[in-house]
Amino acid sequence: MKSSLKRALSLLGLVVVALGSGLTAPASASAKLAPLAGPNIFKSAGSGFSQCMDLGSYATYTQVTLYPCNMYASSQKIYESGGVLTSVGSGYTKCFDVGSYVANTPVTLYPCNGSISQKWGKRGIYNDQIYSIGAGASPWMCMDLGSYATYTPVKLYPCSNVESQSWSAPFEPTPLA
Repeated sequence: MKSSLKRALSLLGLVVVALGSGLTAPASASAKLAPLAGPNIFKSAGSGFSQCMDLGSYATYTQVTLYPCNMYASSQKIYESGGVLTSVGSGYTKCFDVGSYVANTPVTLYPCNGSISQKWGKRGIYNDQIYSIGAGASPWMCMDLGSYATYTPVKLYPCSNVESQSWSAPFEPTPLA
């Protein structure tokens, strides 16, 4: 009796802690995740999560590249809201953008302007692809890496099931149509 009462109280304590922390259970297994409130670090799955998206500067047309993950570097902190990725270090004024939707186009910083070239979607819930909304479906174009070496630029390539397109991208998944 004592052990089952202890177990029940322990479980009740976990529920209280979870509720007190603002955590909620999804209504169903297919429920969407809400965007995270703060800035995040986007890690490359193909690099074993040791390399992260990074910015060498906050100037317009700066390419997004890989750099060893450092949770304290403002150059790696990215904020997502409504599918728009902004650089924390730029004061949230520069967004991830692409100049065109052809393969090998680099992802760069550009002043936020609400254009479709600054909208991104994500397939999956944890480590999956980030794709350009503006590219449409012919074919879908995903953020990809030519290698996992430091300073490798993040570029668009047709989406495929490869690790070089897999990211720990903590924002709301947007399923491909």
